[in-house]
Amino acid sequence: QLTMLATNSSRFGDDAQFRADMVRTLQYSAAKLKNLLDVARAKPAAVSEEIDAVPVISAVAQALSRDGRKVLLELGAERPRVRIAATQLDSALIHIITNAQEASQLDAPVIVRTRIESNALVIEVEDRGTGMDATFIRERLFVPRESTKPGGHGIGAYQAREIIRAAGGNLNVSSVPGQGSTVQIILPVVTASPREMASAT
Repeated sequence: QLTMLATNSSRFGDDAQFRADMVRTLQYSAAKLKNLLDVARAKPAAVSEEIDAVPVISAVAQALSRDGRKVLLELGAERPRVRIAATQLDSALIHIITNAQEASQLDAPVIVRTRIESNALVIEVEDRGTGMDATFIRERLFVPRESTKPGGHGIGAYQAREIIRAAGGNLNVSSVPGQGSTVQIILPVVTASPREMASAT
């Protein structure tokens, strides 16, 4: 994308729509680069931070939502605390949401919703994009350097799953070719200790 921008800027640099698209593409590329650097610096095995997940989810959705690439939030009423570094949850969400956006048609929103189920926080990222077949999900999706996108780096799903698993959770994918995909991040909700429960009563 950046190479094409550099090539076309001399031809279409005076066009307002081209300039707007160029700014969005540069912002998107900067977000992906930041995400890759965050993941490279992350140490998933050392998970000790307890966080309120909702502000992290909301911030990522807001940062990635833009004209033609809306991210719609459907947040549950709960404010669960989970044991994962905020930077790691941020990185996993950026991977998953940007992958959903890339798989979707322009102006087709990505939906991010949350709920509590079996004492776990479930974060769902749903798109109505190209979808994937069961063989691809089973055999290729979580293999590093595999990608369905031309020029894609292909490590998003693999790295996101490793981050979530290191936090004691899991990452599930369901998809139908031609209809879209839903990715679930499942993280255990931090349970108060007996002392904390007694002091709250």
